[in-house]
Amino acid sequence: MYANDFAIHDGVLRVHLIGHGEEPPKSDAFILEYDGEIVLIDGGMVDCPASVDYLTELRRAMLAAHPELQEDTSCRLQIRVMISHCHRDHVGALITHVFPSPFVEVEELYMPPDGALDEKFGLSGDVKYRPVLAVAQQRYQSGARVINVDFGAENRIVLSMTGDNADAPVITILPPWRNSADPERLRLMCDALKHGEDNPNIATLVTNNNSMWVHVRHAANTFLFTGDTVKKNKPMGYEMPEEMIAVYADVLGQVDVVKFVHHGYKRDAAVDAVMSLSPRYVLVTTCLATADCVVRDRYPDSEVKTLNCGVNTYIFESNGESLTVSPEV
Repeated sequence: MYANDFAIHDGVLRVHLIGHGEEPPKSDAFILEYDGEIVLIDGGMVDCPASVDYLTELRRAMLAAHPELQEDTSCRLQIRVMISHCHRDHVGALITHVFPSPFVEVEELYMPPDGALDEKFGLSGDVKYRPVLAVAQQRYQSGARVINVDFGAENRIVLSMTGDNADAPVITILPPWRNSADPERLRLMCDALKHGEDNPNIATLVTNNNSMWVHVRHAANTFLFTGDTVKKNKPMGYEMPEEMIAVYADVLGQVDVVKFVHHGYKRDAAVDAVMSLSPRYVLVTTCLATADCVVRDRYPDSEVKTLNCGVNTYIFESNGESLTVSPEV
């Protein structure tokens, strides 16, 4: 018996964008909820309990008519977890809060490709947190089915949120189409960024550009979560955001709600790539975000709305036709 068994089935997809306030300054965690099924995309910053608190409240709401089960750890909230990449502001809270929670059971864990950086590029967040995450998963969620996603468009994964229900949301996991740590790719990146080939700072960029994307379609409404895929140079179309959009054009098309790459920092120069998807809403996930200013400067006539879900929590609701957000913006 799971808490999910008591959830209301109303055919509404709810996308919870979990705010964390100004501390920590950045933290990515999103929850998809549909007819009792829960998917957590990333989990947030290490030592930030926002995502597990939110999951606990969802469980509590499901069990509202059964107070005798509220503290019963045998009636857990079953979830699937999808990780864009293994940086601490995306997986840290999984290690410290979500996996150890006695009220949460991870059914499936979708892991992004491993960039396998050469040691000369230093210790990236991926190198540091991927093994720690694996230890935490084995210790607290050993029953989880771990799916390791591989590089390349042919390795995309398509999932329905409720099995054979034709009206259910469809999730498509879009792997980075190639490894940013391959020698030729590293050479291009080092040259473009004016970094020497032994500069360890390139490690963070490589790991970010190996983010896998999560695309969600509920009939007429679509969402795209881009991890931290980075763009640094405005004139260069071979950077990963443009490449991912081109490679997955058959899936993406127009996207209603798009997470601005790398939290929404102005330095990412990705506004043209993001806006090429003709979004109705652009998400930023840090109190330091400047993407809104860039969008307004470059696209002054656009009606796109920017939500800072780093600071505030927002909830989108989709019935497959209409799309609303609370609080309204």
